[in-house]
Amino acid sequence: MIRKILLSLLLSLLALKAFALAETVRMTVGQTRTLAPSELPSKVLAGQPSWTSSRPSDVEIVSTDMYTCTIRAKRSFSGYALVHCLYYYRELDPVTHQYIYQRSGYKDYHVFVEDDGSGGDDGGGTTDPEGQPTSVTLSPGSLTMDTGEAYRLSVSVNPYYADQTIRWSSSSPAVADVYSNNTVIARSPGSTVITATAVNGRFASCYVTVRGKNPESISIARSGEVKIGGQVKLAVVLEPEGAVSSLTWTSDNPEVASVSSEGIVTGISPGIADITVSTSNGLSDVCSITVTGNSSSEDKEAARMKRAKAMMDATWFSTVSSLWLIDEQ
Repeated sequence: MIRKILLSLLLSLLALKAFALAETVRMTVGQTRTLAPSELPSKVLAGQPSWTSSRPSDVEIVSTDMYTCTIRAKRSFSGYALVHCLYYYRELDPVTHQYIYQRSGYKDYHVFVEDDGSGGDDGGGTTDPEGQPTSVTLSPGSLTMDTGEAYRLSVSVNPYYADQTIRWSSSSPAVADVYSNNTVIARSPGSTVITATAVNGRFASCYVTVRGKNPESISIARSGEVKIGGQVKLAVVLEPEGAVSSLTWTSDNPEVASVSSEGIVTGISPGIADITVSTSNGLSDVCSITVTGNSSSEDKEAARMKRAKAMMDATWFSTVSSLWLIDEQ
């Protein structure tokens, strides 16, 4: 009997401690609030935390990320709603200095919702509070940018008196990223969708296409020599940084040296050949290749086979910013 009483007292003390540790949040109907547990940024989290509301019809979880949770007060009620954050994190092994131990932690919020005088429903109804966004407008609806360019989008939440909070996202941040000040930064060629989402899930999107910069100059890294039957891959540098273009390779003396669509030069017979590379916007550069070596029948046959393979590609069109130089084989 005494053991049961002690156990009951212990459970009561634990409940009181948990209540005391919970943070109190007071809201009015229609209000949104972002919860950000201070302990999360200091942890090595093992995945995104889990957030739950004990009264989701009264206090709704709108969105979550690694460190925060946005809630919305839908209607007033007596008592409070428990918003619970459960997270897992890793601790450092003092011997191996690796994060191998997984622990769990939690953070509780007691959310009280008061009627703001607009007639919030305290019964079983689901009437949406006034002042919630009805639509989001994003301009322009589509956008073409060059690599490295920045553009600030225009966004509005309707009606004007609604909560104007916007959460931004990009379907492909490697192509173009977006920041909280509505600014889009073009990162690399491709396409992505930029989305602006209001607190109640209403959203609008902008379709962004990122293209590479046209080159302002082109240069072949070096001239050089190649033996009969040997090959060398020429390196191209486009300026400014981030410029892209299709490339066309030609040889003025294909009987001495041929060049493939990938810029690989093959020695055919002794002599000198000028290799030209051109961009799609009319820039070009030339380098001289000297072919040396004995023109034995075996070398000629090997060179003929390599030339035939190289000539299978007539013209190379690809998006290139630079090619790595391959040592002569």
